[in-house]
Amino acid sequence: IGASLTLLPRLQRDNDRPKRRHQQEHAGNFDGPQMIDEQRLAQLAAHDGALTPWVTLLESARIQVEEVLGELHRYARTREESEERLPQVEEEMQAWHGCARRLKVRPEDLPGLYADTRQALEALATLPSLEAL
Repeated sequence: IGASLTLLPRLQRDNDRPKRRHQQEHAGNFDGPQMIDEQRLAQLAAHDGALTPWVTLLESARIQVEEVLGELHRYARTREESEERLPQVEEEMQAWHGCARRLKVRPEDLPGLYADTRQALEALATLPSLEAL
């Protein structure tokens, strides 16, 4: 019995070794081998109808995980793009504020001032030219 007890931890350690290696190799990698072989499970469900709801549930869960991963990848790309664009947006904001300071108006009043100036310019364009007078 004593010899058996000393072998037990070693057997358990040897038994866990492939599982740990698989977890280390595929940590955070959803493209690696799947933990559940869907084909094998579908084959078993063909022999035991009680497994069919589980196969359906796993297929649905796999599809949802793939959709979530796609959304997360899209979010990460837009996040990166917006971070790359941040200096350009800051530069544009500084230009707007500089223009507002020169014109002695608030930055939020610039679009209205632009529209008013544009209308005044169009009204001047409709006047007869000085040469025609």
